[in-house]
Amino acid sequence: MDIYGNNISDGSIIIDNVYFFNPDANLDSDNDGVIDSEDAFPNDPYESVDSDGDGIGNNADTDDDGDGVADTVDGDPLDPSV
Repeated sequence: MDIYGNNISDGSIIIDNVYFFNPDANLDSDNDGVIDSEDAFPNDPYESVDSDGDGIGNNADTDDDGDGVADTVDGDPLDPSV
């Protein structure tokens, strides 16, 4: 909600009482429930996160934190120090 009490959860903004609608603010191109601006793979409905930045999404990546230890045996698969 903005300072005028208007609900602008659609990503739009109001400047000097002028409403600016941003149709892409909540765009989810692959319909995976993660908006494109927060999705590491906006066109892949099976991936949205890449914790270690290796270009492989966490669903397909066998080492999510990039520490060289497979997630199946890693004490904390998202913490490279463990």
